[in-house]
Amino acid sequence: MSLQTSDFLQLSGVYIYDALGQQIESKLLERVEISSKFADRPSCGAEQLLNGKRGCSTKKEESPFVELTLREPIRVSRIDIANRSDSPRSFSLVVEGVGINGEIVGLHDNWARYNQVFSKELPIQQRITLAAKYFDFKRLKPLLLRLKKESFDEYKKVRKDVDDFFALRRLSITNHGFTRTFRFMDFEEIKAQVDITLELIDDIEKLGLGKGFVTSGTLLGFIRDGAVIPHDDDIDIAVVSELTDESLRSLKQNFIDVLTDAGWNVIVPPGNVNLRVGKKSVSLDLFLGWREHDGSYSISPLKRYAFEYGDLFPVQYLEYPLGKVPVPKNYVKLLNINYGEGWKAPDPSWTFDWKRAFTEFADIKG
Repeated sequence: MSLQTSDFLQLSGVYIYDALGQQIESKLLERVEISSKFADRPSCGAEQLLNGKRGCSTKKEESPFVELTLREPIRVSRIDIANRSDSPRSFSLVVEGVGINGEIVGLHDNWARYNQVFSKELPIQQRITLAAKYFDFKRLKPLLLRLKKESFDEYKKVRKDVDDFFALRRLSITNHGFTRTFRFMDFEEIKAQVDITLELIDDIEKLGLGKGFVTSGTLLGFIRDGAVIPHDDDIDIAVVSELTDESLRSLKQNFIDVLTDAGWNVIVPPGNVNLRVGKKSVSLDLFLGWREHDGSYSISPLKRYAFEYGDLFPVQYLEYPLGKVPVPKNYVKLLNINYGEGWKAPDPSWTFDWKRAFTEFADIKG
């Protein structure tokens, strides 16, 4: 069982039936292989996937897979594959088996029809519609960006149709793929994420790693709207260390080691400058900051050498219905640097300059 795109493979159970329609027993399972384990945790393995004893999850990767090998040949009449929750991540699923002569046999392909009809000769609007219908984020995102450059008016119309399609399924398009954003969460769900965020910031200070506050879209939402931004799907925090930039990779590794030892789940997104940190099914983006040799401060992925100590500290705690939220002292300066001076007015066409960020912070990527 594999996906045809770059994503997580998350399954809660696989049920295999023989020629008589009887569900095969777990004792017939000889071996399980999984392409990776989320956060390298043994609990994310697929050893007990058969018959739904326990689910599994891979890392986000190109064509993740799970392979089940049985102790003896079975003539299969049916396979039920249960996705975890209502996630669309397995929509590109391919299921293959081994034939009598050892040949690979295609059993099912969610994208068989899609792969037939998708063509570069189709107008870009039709390709976008198809990519959305089949949850192909890998093609959809670049196509939308291309149309946006070619014709912004046409992009707005197509984007609305695509957003409406996913909204009916309580999903949104984000940088993380097709996800359930704050728009589709109730107050208690969002507050649970804020509570975990405040717990993490408190732990980081107690562990001597630095001082933390909300940043990026989370800061923008609280300052501008008094809440999280509806189309966002996670919380962003920055943690500023008093250590200098002598070894940013060592600084990053120290965060990973200390937080992991303290019971937090820590993931290093490939090719990015942040960490993914969480617990209790809540995950957020942690961006590192530090004191530079010239006395200025940098916070990835914002413009380097952009801050003075007094811009950031002492941290202010602003009261909102979701809780007391820590923000940098001069939060206006941070928002100006992040979004430009027009940040008070929502701008659907705004994009972050990741190319610049990845160049400036190449020493802590990956």
